[in-house]
Amino acid sequence: MNTNTDTNTNTAQQTVAIFGAYGHTARFLIEEFHERGLGLSLGGRDPVRMTALAEAHPYARTHVATVDESASLDALVAGAALVVNAAGPFGDTTGPLIEAALRAGIHYIDITGEQPVTRHDFETYREPLAASGLLFLPALGFFGGLPDLLATAAMGDWAAADDITVAFALDSWHPTPGTRKAGARSAGKRVTVSGGRLVPFDYSQDLPTDWDFPAPVGKQPVHALGTADQITISRHLKSPEVRAFMNEAPLADLRDPHTPAPTAASDGGRSAQSWLIDVVVTRGAERRAVSAVGRDIYAVTAPVVAEAAVRILAGRTLPGGTGSGMRAPGEVFDAEDFLSSIADITWSRRPAGRPAMRRDSPTGSTPAHTVGETYAVPEAPSTSHARTGRTLISPSTGTSNDEPPSSGVKAPEQDVDVPALATVLSYVRQSASVTVPGSPHSAARGSAVKFISTT
Repeated sequence: MNTNTDTNTNTAQQTVAIFGAYGHTARFLIEEFHERGLGLSLGGRDPVRMTALAEAHPYARTHVATVDESASLDALVAGAALVVNAAGPFGDTTGPLIEAALRAGIHYIDITGEQPVTRHDFETYREPLAASGLLFLPALGFFGGLPDLLATAAMGDWAAADDITVAFALDSWHPTPGTRKAGARSAGKRVTVSGGRLVPFDYSQDLPTDWDFPAPVGKQPVHALGTADQITISRHLKSPEVRAFMNEAPLADLRDPHTPAPTAASDGGRSAQSWLIDVVVTRGAERRAVSAVGRDIYAVTAPVVAEAAVRILAGRTLPGGTGSGMRAPGEVFDAEDFLSSIADITWSRRPAGRPAMRRDSPTGSTPAHTVGETYAVPEAPSTSHARTGRTLISPSTGTSNDEPPSSGVKAPEQDVDVPALATVLSYVRQSASVTVPGSPHSAARGSAVKFISTT
């Protein structure tokens, strides 16, 4: 929940539709949008659960809607200015919801963390939607959107980098049923960015290495991943290498079929899970690093999505930036200002530590896809990260009429045959835990950040 107190709440004519409105993450989205003063149109396929949702949220319109009935989706988005797709598996829902948004002439956001879906949607829709006059932001969540914004902030005034690496440290991971289902669907379909191309990623090639996270987390054994961030980042930031790593504790939780779903540790429904994202960008001998810390990877999606939505509706996109088509958030928003507006996230620049050990790029006869030209990121005016307050819709803001730049990464012309997914390395090192004091911005949530330490 965003706890800032901006009082500009004139949002009477703005409604956001949410599909998959009774899902785990959707509960946080409903709360966030309602607090920001936007109207809500809520939809889902289960009539019983939609009846319960209507009783819990009498201020919202509710609809039984399914991806198999376009008329039901049209009823859900009618009168809305933007639709948020929160229903997985997203391989089944993104296409019908994107088409519904196009029919209604409204903007679209989804919260998938599924890399194959994110890749498919960029490759399928980026060019066709470029002249739509509408914004489509896929994977705007903990995976995909948030690391993309951090990487954009880290790049600053660099037009290109040699390597962009995103490293995740989670103290635990209690996956939702949707996360488990998405993981099964993504098996064997993940890629990574190496040598300026999308190449197949196989977990059997992964070897444990270390990553120097910001103190006091410190050095952690990590494993390579194929994530949605590698798709969003490579679509507009120019780097031949885009890699992702995660520490071992959450991977062990995911491997264990008995790990329970997340449970609320506070009245707001957030779990006690804590996380850190570390992004390191290199160019020759130069290195830039940005890190962010917060709580509950599912709940933090809500303020990120809501902030993006209200900025789109208020016309608060980058001057001269890309205001139409399927985009990554770093293409559309001032990354530093955006990150600083989210009270649920504390982020900072830092002296970059040693990057993770490099591994040879995958080779072989499998065709790979070239990563194209990028959108130039404007230089950040300041390193201060004071909170700017949540964004709310204001009729006086106006809509930017700036022309978008030339298109970014082009969709590949042929698909990749990806080898079957191997089992993630099974061992987990015995380790002690160390508690990291919570940030001043999260004190109201009564949380401390706890990570696994091997030192």
